[in-house]
Amino acid sequence: MDDLAIEKPSDSEEKETKNEGEMDTQEDTEAQSSINRGPCINKAIEFGKSNRPHRLPAPTQKTGYRLSRPGELKCENGNKAMLYKTWGNGIKHLDEFGIGISLYFRQVLFVAFILALCVGTYGYSIQNSILKINMDSKDTTPYLLYGSVFGSTRFDLDFISYGVPDLAVVAFLLICLAVAKKAQDKAVQKIDEAQQTPQDYSVCITNPPENIVDPDVYYDHFSDYGDIVFITVCLNNGIVMKKVREKIEVENRLIAMITNSQYDEFDPKKADILQSSLPFWQQFLQRYNLYETKESLRKRLKGIKCDLHGLGQRPYIPVKVYITFNTEKAQRKCLQALSSGTFYDKGGDENMVGGKLVNIKEAKEPSSIIWENLHHTKLERFFRLLISLGISAAILAISFSVINSLFGVRSIATALFIAFVNGALPVFMKIITYFVEVHTNVVSLQSSMMIKLVLARSINSAVLLYIASPFEDIFTENVLSQVLTILLVDAFVSPAVRLLNVYERLVKKFVAPRQTTQAGMDRFFFGAEWNIAERYTDMLKTMFVGLFYSAVLPTGLVITVFGMIICYWVDKYCLFRLWKRAPAFDATLAAHSRMYMVGITWVHVMISRVFYANWPYINRGERSHCNFVFCKEPKIGAWTNDQKILVMIYGYLGIFLFSFGLGTLCLYYLHNFSRHKALCGYKAGHDHSGRGEDIPVEYRNVSGIECYVPLLKSTWLVEPLFGLDLNKLPINAQRYLPVRSGGTYTASELSMNTQQNFPKITERERNPLFSTVKYYPSPDEEIIDPKVFAQRDRTNTDGSGTIKDEDLDKHLPIFKLDTKEEAFSLNTPKLDPKKMVHGTFGRGIMIPINGKLINENSTANPTAGTKAKAAAVGQIPLPKDPNSNLPDGWTERMTSDGRTFYANEEKHYTQWERPVEVAEEAEYNESAQLVQNVEDMDWYIEGLHYETKIDAQGRMYFEDHVKCITTWERPSGPIRL
Repeated sequence: MDDLAIEKPSDSEEKETKNEGEMDTQEDTEAQSSINRGPCINKAIEFGKSNRPHRLPAPTQKTGYRLSRPGELKCENGNKAMLYKTWGNGIKHLDEFGIGISLYFRQVLFVAFILALCVGTYGYSIQNSILKINMDSKDTTPYLLYGSVFGSTRFDLDFISYGVPDLAVVAFLLICLAVAKKAQDKAVQKIDEAQQTPQDYSVCITNPPENIVDPDVYYDHFSDYGDIVFITVCLNNGIVMKKVREKIEVENRLIAMITNSQYDEFDPKKADILQSSLPFWQQFLQRYNLYETKESLRKRLKGIKCDLHGLGQRPYIPVKVYITFNTEKAQRKCLQALSSGTFYDKGGDENMVGGKLVNIKEAKEPSSIIWENLHHTKLERFFRLLISLGISAAILAISFSVINSLFGVRSIATALFIAFVNGALPVFMKIITYFVEVHTNVVSLQSSMMIKLVLARSINSAVLLYIASPFEDIFTENVLSQVLTILLVDAFVSPAVRLLNVYERLVKKFVAPRQTTQAGMDRFFFGAEWNIAERYTDMLKTMFVGLFYSAVLPTGLVITVFGMIICYWVDKYCLFRLWKRAPAFDATLAAHSRMYMVGITWVHVMISRVFYANWPYINRGERSHCNFVFCKEPKIGAWTNDQKILVMIYGYLGIFLFSFGLGTLCLYYLHNFSRHKALCGYKAGHDHSGRGEDIPVEYRNVSGIECYVPLLKSTWLVEPLFGLDLNKLPINAQRYLPVRSGGTYTASELSMNTQQNFPKITERERNPLFSTVKYYPSPDEEIIDPKVFAQRDRTNTDGSGTIKDEDLDKHLPIFKLDTKEEAFSLNTPKLDPKKMVHGTFGRGIMIPINGKLINENSTANPTAGTKAKAAAVGQIPLPKDPNSNLPDGWTERMTSDGRTFYANEEKHYTQWERPVEVAEEAEYNESAQLVQNVEDMDWYIEGLHYETKIDAQGRMYFEDHVKCITTWERPSGPIRL
C-alpha cells in the first residue's frame, strides 16, 4: 500500500499537472496565433536608420539643436531631423552628445596637438641622427629607421643633441597637462550650458529611510526648494528585476522556437520522454543553458516562475531616491542647503527625513545608472574588483610568456600577436568586468575597464616587448622595426577594422533574416557595440608606445600623430553612422585619462634613463643595473661625461615626478573624501566647477529630456523593461520615458509589475516589490489617465471622423494600445462622463464617438432617432471660417444629415447653439463651474445632459447625450450608463 501510495500521484497533483499542461498548450496556441505576415528586412533596415543620431531643432537649448531620441525623426512642431555629417559638423556639434563623448574627441585632438609639438621639439635630435649616425651606415639603415639611434655608438650620445630636446619634451608635456585641467573645466562648462540634461535638475538621496516608500513624504520635505516634477523611490529589488527579465526572454525564445517548428500540442509526458532521449552532451549543455529545446525552455520557465513567487514574499527597502526639480536653480538651492556628509551633522532638521540623517548629492544621468545593481554593498563591489584585477594579471602573464617564446622566430609574428592580443583584450576585459565586477553606474564600470585595458595594453605593447628582447637587440633593426610596426597597426589597421564592422555586417546578413518576428530582427540593427573605455585605451596606449621609445625612436611620434588624427575622423564617422547609442557620461573618464598621461610622462623619464645608461646596447657585459632610483655604472665600458649627466638628471627627475604625482594624487582624493564625508571640519560640498551657471529653462519645457525610472535592457526586446507598472503612469509623464515613440510594444509588455509575471500574487502584494515613480503636474496641468485617454482618438465604426484635442496631442501615448484590456476596447461604451468632465478633459460633455452606443431598440420617433444618431456618430469636421466670430478653441461642424453644431476642442464640449463671444468667457466659466458642482451630484441637467425637441407631428421628445438615445420620457434622477 505504501509503494502504491508513493507511485500513484494524488488527485491534487494530477490536477496541477493537467493545469500546467493546459497552460503550456495555451502558450503554444498564443505563440502560433502571434505569427503575422513575417518580418521584413527592409523594415529592419529603416529601423536601423532611424536609430542613427539625428539633430533636432530645440529652441530651449543654447545651441538651438539637440540629439534626437532613437526613432525620433520629427520634433513637436513638425520639423524634420537631420543626420549628423562627419565633415560638416565640427567639435561644437559633438557637445549635443553629452559631456563624456564630447570630451573624448576633444582629448584626441589635444593629444594629437601636443605630440605634434613634441615632434617639432625632437627636430634637432632627428636631424643629428640622420646626418651623424644613419648616413654613415646608409647602406644598412632601413628607410623607416632614419632619424633613430640605429647604428649609434657610445660616443654619439650628446647631451645637447639628445638630452636637451628630450628634457624640453618632458617639460612641455607637464605644462600642457597642468593647463589641461583648466581647459577641461571650461570645456565642461561650455558643454553643460549648451545642453540641458536630467542631471542639471535632479538630486539623489543615497541613504533614504528604510520605512518610507511614499514619494509624497519626500515631496513635502523638498518642495520648499522649488517645483518638483518627478520623485523616484528605488528599492533593492535588483534580483527581482533580473529574474523578470529572464522570464520574459525565455518566453520570447520559446515563442520563437514554436513559430519555427511545426506546431504540436504540448504533452507533459511526451516532453519528459523527449528530454530523457537526448544525448548526454546535449543534456550537459542544457544545464548551462547552452543548448535549448522547447521542453528545456518550458522547464526553465517553470523554475523561473517558482523563483519569482518566492522572491515575491521577500521585503524590499529603498536604496536611492531621485528628486527632479523643474529648474536648475531649485536643484542647486537644495544642494547648497542640504549639504551633509557621513560625519557631519548640521544640527537642524533639514537633512532629517523620517528621523534619519540623509546624504544629498547631485544625481548621475539616468541613462548611466545600472538600476539592477543598486542593492550591492561597497564591500562586495570591492572584493569583486580585486578578483577581476587578479584575472587580468593572469592574462598579462600568459601573453608575456607567449611573446617571450615567439621573439626571435620572426619579427612580424610578434607584432601580429601583440596586435591580436590588443584586439582580444577588450573582449576578455568586458567579460571580466561584466560578469565578475558589480557597478552601480556606467561611468564606474567604464573607469574600471579603462584602468585594466590601459595597463594591459600598454604593458603588452611596449614593456613586455622591451623585457622579452635580448639586451644586444634593443637598438637593432629587429626591435625598432617592430615598434614601428605596432604603431602603424594602431594607426591604420585598427581604424580600418572599425570601419569595416565585419561582425555587425555578418550578423545582419545571416542571423537577422532568420528571425521570426519583426522585433527580433530589429534588435540586430541597433548598431555596433562599443564602449568609451576602449576608445580612451586606444588613444592612451598609442601615446604610451610612442613616448616609451621616443628618446631613441622620435620618428615614431610622427606615426602616433597621424594615428590620432585618423582615430578622430574614423570614430566620428562611427559615432554618426555605425555605433550603437551610448549612455550619457560625465567628465570622470577624461579626468582619469589626464592622470594616466602624467603616468606615461613619468614612465618616459624612467625608461629614457635606462636607455641613456645602457647606450648603445652592444655588449651584455656593459649592461648597467638600474633600480627604481639610480643606475649603477658598469665595470666594463665607462660612461661618458654626457652620459653621466643625463643618467643623474633623469634619476632625480624620476624621483621628483613620482613623489610629486603621488602626493598630489593623495591630496586630491583626501580633499574630495573630506568634502563628501565632511571630515576635518569640512562641510560636505557639491563641486559645480566647470558646470556653468544655472540656465533659466524649465525641465517641463526641455524637449526630449528623460526622467529617472528603473529599467533593464533586454537582448530580446528593442525597448527596455521598466521596473514598475507603466499603465499607472499618466500620459503627461510618458513623454519623459526613454522609449521610441510610435508604439512598438504595449505598456503591459514593457512593465515588470504585471499580473502575468506574478500570477499568484495580488496587486496589493505585488506593488511593494517594485520601485515607485510619481509625476507631479504643474499647477495649471491636469493628470491625464492612460485608459481614459485611449478612448479619445478612436475612429467610428462607420468611418466618420473624430474630435481631437490639439492641446493634448503633445501628450500622445508613446505605447501601442493594448486591445486585450477592456478599458482599451474599441467597442466598449464604458466611458465615465464624470471622469471625463472632472478628471481629464475639463468641463462639458464629449459625445461618445461610436455608433454602437446608440440604442437601436429605442421607442423614440424614427425621425428623431435618426437625428440623435447623426448627432452622435456623423461628426464631419468643417474648416473654420476666418471671418467668423467664434471664440478660440471652438469649431463649426456638421452632422451627416446637414445639421450644424459646435465643438470645443480644448474642453471636449459640444452644443447646438453658437458659442458666446470671448467677452462672455467669464460668464461661461461661472456657469460651467456651477454645472460642475451640480454634476458632482450625478443628476441630469437640462441643456447639458439632455435637450427637449419637437418632431414633425408636434410631439415632444428628448435627446439623452449621456446614453446617446432618444426617448419620450424626460431624463431625470441620477446618471447611470
